[in-house]
Amino acid sequence: MIHFNIDYFLLHLSRPGVSVTVLVATLVVSAILSFWVIASTKKHKTKRLLQVWIIACLLLMIDITVIERLSKQTSTGYQLIPFSSIGAIQSGLIETLYEKIFNVLFFVPYGCLLGAYFRHKTFMKAVVLGVATSVGIELIQLLTHTGTCEIDDVICNTFGCVIGTGTVITCKKIYEKLFLL
Repeated sequence: MIHFNIDYFLLHLSRPGVSVTVLVATLVVSAILSFWVIASTKKHKTKRLLQVWIIACLLLMIDITVIERLSKQTSTGYQLIPFSSIGAIQSGLIETLYEKIFNVLFFVPYGCLLGAYFRHKTFMKAVVLGVATSVGIELIQLLTHTGTCEIDDVICNTFGCVIGTGTVITCKKIYEKLFLL
C-alpha cells in the first residue's frame, strides 16, 4: 500500500531544479488568463496575447527541464517501455510517484493556454500540440544529457495537457450557459 505524504511531495517539488513558485504562479496566471480569454470579445488581441503566453510557457518548461539541469549531473538515457514506472511505484519508490504527479501538473498550464488558443477549433489540436511539445522536450533532454527520455513522461505530460485543455473547454461552456443565455 502506498501512502501519499503531502509534506514529502511538496519537499520533493521544492528540490533544486524545480521552481515550485514559478509553477504555481504559471498555473494561477494560466487560469486567470483562460477565464479572461473566454470572456473576451476582442479576438485579435486575445490571439496575440495567447501566442505570447504560449511561447513564455514553452520557454519556462524548457528552462525547468533542460537549462537548469545543464550544470548538474543528472541521469541520462531512455526508457521506451510505456508504464514502466508503475513497477517502480509498486516496489515502493514513492519518489517516482511524485515525479509522475509533477509531470502531469507541469503540463496543465500549457494545456489551458492551448485550449484557450484553439477555443473555436478541435480539442485534438491542443492535445496533439501538447504531445509534440512533450516529445520535443524529452528528445532535447536525451540529446543534451539533462534527463532520462521516458515514454511515461510523455504520457503524464499529455494527461496534464488534456486536463488543462478540458478545463478551459468546460469553463467556456459553463460561461456561455450562465452569461450568454
